[in-house]
Parts: sequence; C-alpha cells; structure tokens
Amino acid sequence: MATNNTWTNLNNDGRRLERIIKLCETNIIKAMGVEPLPTDHDLVLAYIDRLVKATTQKTHVVDLVLGISHLRKVAEKQLDQPKVMLR
Repeated sequence: MATNNTWTNLNNDGRRLERIIKLCETNIIKAMGVEPLPTDHDLVLAYIDRLVKATTQKTHVVDLVLGISHLRKVAEKQLDQPKVMLR
C-alpha cells in the first residue's frame, strides 16, 4: 500500500469499494456452483449481504464526493475565484 493513502482520499475509498463489489459478484457466481458441485446457498446469501453493504457505503462516498464538488463550484462562482483542479 502507498504511504500517502489517508482517510481524506475519498477517490481511493470509492475505488476500493468498487473492487470489493466486483469481488463479491465474482464469488457469488463461483458459489452458485458448477453442475457437479452443489450450490452453497448460505455462502451465496453471505456474499449478497456483503455486496449490499458495500454498495450502500459506495453510495455514501459518492454522495459525499459529489456534494463536496458541488459546494466547491458554488464557492468558486460566488467568490469569483479561479477554478481549482483536484487530483
């Protein structure tokens, strides 16, 4: 992990949540079982639960990031400040 990863880097958090969501989707498909293997319903439901929780957290991060971006744009407009490019 990078040493510059801090709690204020919301973009990294969003990307991490997206990776977790994709992992859950992959594991759900694997746990559904191929023909010779039985489907593990408890495991599938556990992955679905984690998928729902990760998606909920992702929506909170997205709302926060978009809210901050909107407030920054409003403040720049009201203060006649030059636009700031955030990384």
